[in-house]
Amino acid sequence: MAAPATLKLRAEVRALFDQHPVLEPPNLLDVQTLDHVVYLNGVVDTDTQRLMAESIARQAKGVTKVVNSIGLSGGR
Repeated sequence: MAAPATLKLRAEVRALFDQHPVLEPPNLLDVQTLDHVVYLNGVVDTDTQRLMAESIARQAKGVTKVVNSIGLSGGR
């Protein structure tokens, strides 16, 4: 089971994403955290959205690094 700090950080990143409707479905984003590192996976429509997700994740308190593995859907 994930440590409470890990769960809190993941919840904070999700909450930040929720403030940006452009990142909501049909975009599919998954957030994982480990040792203050945020791992982003999923698919968005544009490179701008991909970079935005990374930038937003960096705003969460305690984040030391963001690993952005978000792919592009090609405008489904």
